[in-house]
Amino acid sequence: MRRSDVFPWIAALTLMASACTSTSDGGGATEPPSAGTPPPAVDRATVSDVEIAEPRWQPDGSNWALNLSWSAPAGVTLDHFVVMRNGESAVEGVPGDSWIDEDVEPGVRYRYAVFGVAADGATTRPGLATIRTGTPAVADARLEGTFEMLMHVDSATGTEAPVSGGGTFFRFEPRCSNGPCDVRWTVRSRTTDAMLPRSGGSYGGRVRTPFLVRNCFGTAIDEKVVVRFRVVAASPSDGRWRATRIDGTIDETSSWSGCRTASIDWNVRGFVKS
Repeated sequence: MRRSDVFPWIAALTLMASACTSTSDGGGATEPPSAGTPPPAVDRATVSDVEIAEPRWQPDGSNWALNLSWSAPAGVTLDHFVVMRNGESAVEGVPGDSWIDEDVEPGVRYRYAVFGVAADGATTRPGLATIRTGTPAVADARLEGTFEMLMHVDSATGTEAPVSGGGTFFRFEPRCSNGPCDVRWTVRSRTTDAMLPRSGGSYGGRVRTPFLVRNCFGTAIDEKVVVRFRVVAASPSDGRWRATRIDGTIDETSSWSGCRTASIDWNVRGFVKS
């Protein structure tokens, strides 16, 4: 074959090869770069895996917060996130994939929606999560404030006139700055003023004080009063876990030289007013 016939044939093969492959600097063959697919539209992407971590709720309110985390949608570029809580904006401009909600309380249902936001304002579909938060123990509620009390007589002996019950106001003042503790107990319009130690969700003790029973001469005297109050309901209030309802008993005994001994056993229940 003549030299002039060889070169055109080799040249044709070279052109065919170059049309099928490209050669890297290292000499290996790679696929030609793809033209690529357009990135997905932001408004069709969805925030996913929204999770809520809650604490073991403390009665003093010191750790009342929820930790939210989520996963950003793949393939889109986002500028920040917006979190909605119960249909209203909770926070805007969250730069990452987590946020701590410190405006929450125990025993409440919260619904969260997390949106991704692009630089041009386009938003993703939301990631959703719902939680009903736990609560501290009722026994750990702080007994504080004024309670409107309904008092019912279970039994009475030695009284000059029949007694059946009525209403009054009890006030409890904790002897500590936070959480549950011993309380100072006072009764409106009465001179009762006593310290009641706390044991779990119960408060009580034996005190000597003028309360309701009078002697046969019509004067108030020191009585032996045994009280026991128990917290039976609680709810968050002013950032604390506070008692809202109490039940209890009051047993009072009064005697005076030359007078008969009188006693009244009360059953009481009350609801917080303030």
